[in-house]
Amino acid sequence: MENIEVAKYLYEMGYLKQVKRAGWGMLGIPHPESVAEHSFRTAIIGYVLASLAGADPQKTATMCLFHDTAEARVGDLHRVARRYHSGEGEERALSEQVERLPSSVAEEITALISEYEHRTPLEGLLARDADLLECILQAREYQTQGFADAEDWINGCYASLKTEVAKSLADACLQTEPKEWWQGIEPIESWSTNDRCQFLNTERRSSPIWISHLASHPALIALSRLSAHPGCSLKGQISRSLF
Repeated sequence: MENIEVAKYLYEMGYLKQVKRAGWGMLGIPHPESVAEHSFRTAIIGYVLASLAGADPQKTATMCLFHDTAEARVGDLHRVARRYHSGEGEERALSEQVERLPSSVAEEITALISEYEHRTPLEGLLARDADLLECILQAREYQTQGFADAEDWINGCYASLKTEVAKSLADACLQTEPKEWWQGIEPIESWSTNDRCQFLNTERRSSPIWISHLASHPALIALSRLSAHPGCSLKGQISRSLF
């Protein structure tokens, strides 16, 4: 029965892919990111920040992965809604969630979330900065898509950053266009016909596995059937050219 409870927990974590980040709706974004998407990049940012700061990257990234899991039950609240809600609901949700896990695992997750919420030790502070930096990146992406009011999110999150390493990385991100990651990457040049022929000539004589794989390729099977037709001028040429 223990694994059944763990399975329920894992399915609940999958529900975070359906929970949308509520704040973006205030900007009129029709299909905002999910909590799961946010947590994924937050964890990567946390790992990088901790590595740059000389902290524990594994611990920081794990904090980031779990920091919003309670939202599977309470949902994501935008900043206006949070004005009217205390944090007790999220604490209760987290507590009831981890009851489905072995006690040692539950205690570890609860301890990590506590450190995140208290911003201590350094990993907890970096995890919170990673959360804010991910929001800055997402806001910047929405901004370049035409949602100008995302600037307010950028400014607010930037002002809340605590560590110099996070501020420095945020500066770099704001100076970089989101599309720049792929610009300038040249496609790999295709082999010349001569290079391809030399490769095929070598491989087909030395690799029975390659020959078997090639002979089973759907395109070659179709060509073989075509060449076998009495009226086809390619009859016999395919087998000679390949083997």
